[in-house]
Amino acid sequence: MRSPENDLIPSAGCRELLEECPAVTVHEITNEQSAQLPFHEYSRFKYGSRSIADRYGRELSHAVWGSDLRNILLEHAADGTKIIVYPPPFINIPTAGYFLTRSFFNSLNRQLFSVGCSPILFGKVWRKKSYFTDYSRLSKAERENVFADEVFTTDTELLRSAYALFVDDIRITGAHENRIFRMTDELGVARGQIAMLHYARIQIPDLDPAIEDRMNSAAMSNLTSVTEMINANDFCWNTRVTKHVLSQPAESFMEFAESIRSADRVRLLNGALSNGYGYLPEFQGNVQRLHSSLQ
Repeated sequence: MRSPENDLIPSAGCRELLEECPAVTVHEITNEQSAQLPFHEYSRFKYGSRSIADRYGRELSHAVWGSDLRNILLEHAADGTKIIVYPPPFINIPTAGYFLTRSFFNSLNRQLFSVGCSPILFGKVWRKKSYFTDYSRLSKAERENVFADEVFTTDTELLRSAYALFVDDIRITGAHENRIFRMTDELGVARGQIAMLHYARIQIPDLDPAIEDRMNSAAMSNLTSVTEMINANDFCWNTRVTKHVLSQPAESFMEFAESIRSADRVRLLNGALSNGYGYLPEFQGNVQRLHSSLQ
């Protein structure tokens, strides 16, 4: 049966094979000035726009369905191998990439159902520690240092028995991808059992990794714009927004807290506590202030 979503496959796309590991990308960015991916839109995605995350996820699913990876997935589905989709690692507060991945998962499930395949699974990679640093502002060496001590864990037996799709919104230096490879290598998972999927991939010679910070902040340059985003009906909390608001000076933070819905103040506190931000010196004061204000 032909999927009605096939008509929506984006024209932009990069499909390749890396060390026997299939990779699919919707947007390959080779020049910052002429990128087809609007940075202001991507910035809103990173700061919690659910509608943009939903669209990005669908576009990535269509790119997969129009690539050679489709045949690989159909072969695994036919022989009964589990197919499992993993969002970017997180503790309890999801990343923006999580919401993209959820949309991708739902869209891909519909495409597989249209040809009679069983549903796929949604997995999780846990990260063990929280940190204050804004990853997007780090150099390649600094990113690799962050991941050198990072501990990722997942359901080992499930991963070993499945074909895994690791999803992320963007690939900049490859440090995150390499950390995932390190985890799968340590668990004895062959590269042929996994695929790496990115909504966008930066392929610029002599890349300045700070391009990620410019993309992230293109539409969210101050607390006012972030507040407007939170108060819109299109918002979902993620780690970036949570850390951004908690890092504000005390007075600015309390003014911000008073300007958002009471339900969002509760969501912010619950997320901050669950991620251990109440024990990070950089966030501790504002977490305590918020906690006290909600008693």
